[in-house]
Amino acid sequence: MIRGLYSAASGMLVGMARQDVWSNNLANAQTPGYRQDEAALRSFPEALLRRYEATTPAGAVIGTVGQGADVAAVHTSDLPGRLVQTEDRLDVALEGEAFLAVATNAGIRYTRHGRMQLDPDGYLISAAGGRVVGRDGAAIYVGSGNDPVIATDGMITVDGELAGQIGLWRFANVAALRKQGDNYYAPVAALPSEGETLIRQGMLELPNTDMVTAMTEMMSIMRAYEASQRALQSQDQTLDKAVNEIGRV
Repeated sequence: MIRGLYSAASGMLVGMARQDVWSNNLANAQTPGYRQDEAALRSFPEALLRRYEATTPAGAVIGTVGQGADVAAVHTSDLPGRLVQTEDRLDVALEGEAFLAVATNAGIRYTRHGRMQLDPDGYLISAAGGRVVGRDGAAIYVGSGNDPVIATDGMITVDGELAGQIGLWRFANVAALRKQGDNYYAPVAALPSEGETLIRQGMLELPNTDMVTAMTEMMSIMRAYEASQRALQSQDQTLDKAVNEIGRV
């Protein structure tokens, strides 16, 4: 009986964790460069059930019983999003698997959010405000009020003069990247991207999730949560009768 309570409760906890994941996906369904998270589930080890027999100490095997489930890990999907035209000269979309590097107060972080701006000093900054890192590891000075031209390899020219080159970085193990807010990923060992990724000026990469998918997943999770909740309540009511009614007989 208690085992049934634990199994139902574990199902509810899994539902809560998955709901958090898909709530975040839904909240970022309009965030350029965002890649959705997905929860990987695992079951607890099954227990072997035996029937007690006085003549046979080991008992007869009558089957197994599950002990619930848990969220093993949360993985980020590596599927690319669709590219859309914006006509903004400082917007860039990354066609490939590389990332932009951004200098933040906490150090270098990586992102695929290609909506850039110019800070008051004329340097390229990310949507969250960190300066975009060039291929040489330095910030990129464009100058206020200028109209930069960004080539597919990241070279930036202003009025025909070379201003710098946007750095593109790749990772041997993309799964090791961890999100840290503002559409940034925590630093891991990065290597310069050697032509594997192209930069498209005046475009943005849409998130690889959509509102319909996220809302459908959340509705499905809620129904599963409610089913586990009803199972827990049923177990609780049966246990209540066993203790308070049968116990008085």
